[in-house]
Amino acid sequence: MSGYSDLGDYDYVEKLYNKMIKMNIQPSFDTYFTLMSAYIRSGKKKQALEIKDRLSDSDGKSLRLYNMLIHLYIKFNDFSMARLLFDQMSESEFKPNVVTFNTFINGYINQNNLKEAGKCFDEMIKYGISPNVEVYNTLLKGYLNVYGMSAVKKIFSQMSNYDIVPDAVTYNTLMQYIKKQNGVDYYEKAIDQYRTMIKKSIVPSDRTFNILLNSAIVKDIRKSRLHHRRLSKYQEAEESMELSLILNEMRSKGYIIDIVTYSILMKNFVHYKKMEEAEKLLQQMKDNVINPNQYIFNIMIYGYCKSHNMSMAQQVVKKMIISGFWKDLKTYTSLINGYVAIGEIGESLREFEEMKRSGLIPDKFVYTSLIDMFANKKNTRNAQKVFDYMRTQRIPMDKKTFTVLMKAYALDGNIKGACSVYNEMIKEECEPDEVVIITMLSAYKKGKNIKGAIDLLKDSKINKYLNTRNCNILLNMLAQDKDLSEGALKLFMKMLESHDQLSTSSQVNTSLIHLSNARYPLPDLDSLQIILKRFSYNQRWDLVMLIWDAIDQREIKPLIEDFIIFMKAFAKARNEKKLSQVCEKFLIQDPPNYLISKMREILLNYSISSELINEILKK
Repeated sequence: MSGYSDLGDYDYVEKLYNKMIKMNIQPSFDTYFTLMSAYIRSGKKKQALEIKDRLSDSDGKSLRLYNMLIHLYIKFNDFSMARLLFDQMSESEFKPNVVTFNTFINGYINQNNLKEAGKCFDEMIKYGISPNVEVYNTLLKGYLNVYGMSAVKKIFSQMSNYDIVPDAVTYNTLMQYIKKQNGVDYYEKAIDQYRTMIKKSIVPSDRTFNILLNSAIVKDIRKSRLHHRRLSKYQEAEESMELSLILNEMRSKGYIIDIVTYSILMKNFVHYKKMEEAEKLLQQMKDNVINPNQYIFNIMIYGYCKSHNMSMAQQVVKKMIISGFWKDLKTYTSLINGYVAIGEIGESLREFEEMKRSGLIPDKFVYTSLIDMFANKKNTRNAQKVFDYMRTQRIPMDKKTFTVLMKAYALDGNIKGACSVYNEMIKEECEPDEVVIITMLSAYKKGKNIKGAIDLLKDSKINKYLNTRNCNILLNMLAQDKDLSEGALKLFMKMLESHDQLSTSSQVNTSLIHLSNARYPLPDLDSLQIILKRFSYNQRWDLVMLIWDAIDQREIKPLIEDFIIFMKAFAKARNEKKLSQVCEKFLIQDPPNYLISKMREILLNYSISSELINEILKK
């Protein structure tokens, strides 16, 4: 039980306890302590209080019990009851110790009440109790949340005054804080902390490696998003190998991959929709006698739902139930979203009704999924009804709730309705993000209101989210109107200027999608395709040729099929020199035969000289 509790598998702790009872094995105090700790950590107040009553009625009063009970009440924000127990301890033979005070300090830190945490620390010193590394690790967490990395020097200085040496938890706390900041170089900063640990001969824990693994995975996910459609030169950089390096380092230190590590790796496979690899990982867990917990099963279900493979998602549900777990809110939310995504509205509603029958109370995520379902059906009326119901039932709403309702109006081309939801969201002090902006721009696009889109992007709340995807929507709106083609070209050229800044700066991380000091975001392959397709449709071959000159000068490689548009532009203009250059760079890319046939067709249709045709085909 203690082992599974340490791994965070609290449901399995409860299962083992129930198994003991069925086998008529009398639980010991340690058993009750472990079970109570599991209930506290998993937020099961009622069950924790039941165990508390059993322990309190016994003759086993001890310092450990007092500390556990204080932990229980602080966990559920009942500081007055915790303080009452503290006073009882002070008058009993079991005086408060460093664990007691650290429990209070941690409770205040979790409430972001650094002032009370400081008072508690001072009270501990007055009691004549010296702080230990656990206390300072707790304080470090709180100071980081308030003061950021500038607090580290102060905490380390105080630790030095008490001859306390930082341990693995200290550096884990630093790395976890760095990861949460989601900065551009957070992975590199986390690695720096790891190197410092090694230099100071501090032995890393399995959590150290799990934090690094998680950081590397998030970095790779972000990199894949940014680089997938990024404009690139004719030679690509190699992919990073951080993930395998960390796993190798972990193994070299003698750590066995546990359920937490498996969860992190599973999350990576699911993101990239590598569900076969996820299945292999699940089998590997079983081979290593590690029982998948509900979190693992829910990741798998979510992955299949995101991959639109609902039959496999349901198979994982069956495996989960056979393993002794029931469908929870996360399971139902994934299934509802999965069926909505493939248009199986009936199945989505069936899952919703089953969830209600099982006694689960739908939360904001479930209702948000229902709004999204009606939005995708362009049923704005029902989407608004669900939203209004959430209001009347005082169900908390978040940014996503507002966004999916906004999406319903956007898909319907109802700019007024989308703006109304947007304004309501701002009143609720929800900060707009990229998805919100894309949704609003989609509404303006559907309603063919270019001025409204431009005004939206000029808004001070929005301007910081002026990124490539948002600019591409505006680019498309401008480019599809023949009379506004020059405006689209101008916007694209401004975006290319940011690309120039990136190319000339040796200190800029190339994984960034836009520069903080650039006025416009970088273009990507979608930006290029949007204007090429629109300009070719509108017969603006003069602008297509200008785009070629701009990207060729920067050695930017377009998509292989886009070369055909450039060929057509220069063939129409009878510019054989540029046409030859385009064809030469096209053939270097080893194009498929059907595109080579298109090239031949263009050369013949526009009466290009036979000498040039022969010269090109020889290449």
